[in-house]
Amino acid sequence: MADALDKLELHILNKGSGPTFDTIRGGRRFSSCVDITTYSTDLLGKIGNWRLSGDVIGSDHRAILFELELGKAVGIDIKRTTRKFNTRKANWSEFHTKLAQLWQNKSLNVTSIKEIDSKIVL
Repeated sequence: MADALDKLELHILNKGSGPTFDTIRGGRRFSSCVDITTYSTDLLGKIGNWRLSGDVIGSDHRAILFELELGKAVGIDIKRTTRKFNTRKANWSEFHTKLAQLWQNKSLNVTSIKEIDSKIVL
């Protein structure tokens, strides 16, 4: 499960230790923490106050409540990585070919790169 969530770039929001599943069957009580709440990195810092509710009836599963901040999160430094892209599906030979063409078209070499002292937009 952790591997699948990692590949989907999802994080687990669950807080607390109360069971999300709680029922009585045949005079025996069954409970476990089987339900999870996940969120994407884009929502980091915008979700909070995760909790279980005992008010909802008609299900063996307890209602999961949380708050979502709809405004822009302030003061959160989210580090983006290449994990945003599935690099395993990249056509690396085509990438290398096109990169070599760009280097040749722009007359780039190690010496010219070392001489760059400002940002250049290609």
